[in-house]
Amino acid sequence: MNSAVAWLEPAAREAQSAALRVPKYFDRKRLAVRVLGLALLIVAAPVIAILCVLIRLSSRGSAIFRQVRIGKDGKPYQIYKLRTMRADAESLTGPVWCSSNDSRVTPLGRALRYLHLDELPQLWNVVRGEMDLIGPRPERPEIIAAEKLADRVGDYASRLRVLPGVTGLAQINLPADQTIDCVQRKVALDMEYINTASLGLDLRILACTAFRMLGVRHGIAVRFFGLSRPAPTTAKPAAATFCSGVGPPAAEDEPPMNHREAKRLAAYLYRTPTPAVDLAIESENGVAAAIARKHPR
Repeated sequence: MNSAVAWLEPAAREAQSAALRVPKYFDRKRLAVRVLGLALLIVAAPVIAILCVLIRLSSRGSAIFRQVRIGKDGKPYQIYKLRTMRADAESLTGPVWCSSNDSRVTPLGRALRYLHLDELPQLWNVVRGEMDLIGPRPERPEIIAAEKLADRVGDYASRLRVLPGVTGLAQINLPADQTIDCVQRKVALDMEYINTASLGLDLRILACTAFRMLGVRHGIAVRFFGLSRPAPTTAKPAAATFCSGVGPPAAEDEPPMNHREAKRLAAYLYRTPTPAVDLAIESENGVAAAIARKHPR
């Protein structure tokens, strides 16, 4: 962890001296956010307690776990979450991004992730002043170092100028990170939020998050609150590295791929006379991404 943090801090310091000016709104709201976080934690405490019991009954391991994340100005801190994976989830892989249909996620954990209930213990981080209710999503130092995010993703260090958030503009519009392309798209929305943050925007994001926790998904909540954002266009990545749920950037006159077109693309890219091709089609919000994996006979 220390090596990862040491690698990141120069980038964070460079971002602090850059042209980005963080609105004073972030400083003005800090105390109010901590008070609101305490009130929400008191309300959510019975729910967290019930979920802890269910987690302990359904799988081996502690119900709440701590994990190091990178916070404001590149400083590490301990984040609290409800456990959604097996207790030994990273014994073989080490720290990696969670993938779609990840086999490490427990059945109960999948439901908690879908409703974002696993994030509720982070209200304690808000009370402690380590997180904001709304802001960029914090990442693990091991992944930041392994993927060299501060070097490969523009403005990545700049987003560390503010406290990370339990929810945010990027989180309600885009799926969880799986590739560099995912990170690039989220950082673009993070920077939009930092530059346009206001009380009205925060209240709409909080309300939208509450609707999503109640199961209102598929873009309905973000459109209702006027928070829907098209996925920012990034450089086209190599085949089979598109961010799940987003798909490759299409030309202005080219509609997103549907399932049939995605299958054709994968079959074309990985066509061969001997190996069989296993296609996994992932789709969200009407955009399909094709991932092809070769298996020898």
